Amino acid sequence: MANPPVNLGEHGQAFATNMRVVRKNLGIEMQDLAEQIRARGHAITRDQLIRIEAGQRRATVDDACEIARALKTKLIRLVVPSHLQLVPNRPLHGSFADHRPTRDIMGGKTDVA
Repeated sequence: MANPPVNLGEHGQAFATNMRVVRKNLGIEMQDLAEQIRARGHAITRDQLIRIEAGQRRATVDDACEIARALKTKLIRLVVPSHLQLVPNRPLHGSFADHRPTRDIMGGKTDVA
C-alpha cells in the first residue's frame, strides 16, 4: 500500500531537494549516508532517508541536523528554498537569524546593502 502524500511546506520541500543535490554532488550513496549518521548515535535507516529525500517523510530536527553534518554542510544550506538566496559574501554563523534573503517571500527585493 502506498504511503499518503506528505505536505512538507516550502522549507521541507527545499530540504528534500537540496539534500538530494548535495548528496549526489558528493557521490555519497544512501546506505553510506545512513551508516555515517548511525555511527554518530542517531537511529535512522536507509529507507527513512530515501523517503525524506523523496519528500515522502518529514525529517525531524535531529534528522535534519545529522543529515547536514554527514553531508558536511550547514543546515541552513539545506532548508533555504532556491528562490531565497543567502546574502552573498556573508559567512554562516549557524543562526538562521544571521541571514537575510535577497528576495522576500513575496518576491520583492529586500534591503541588502
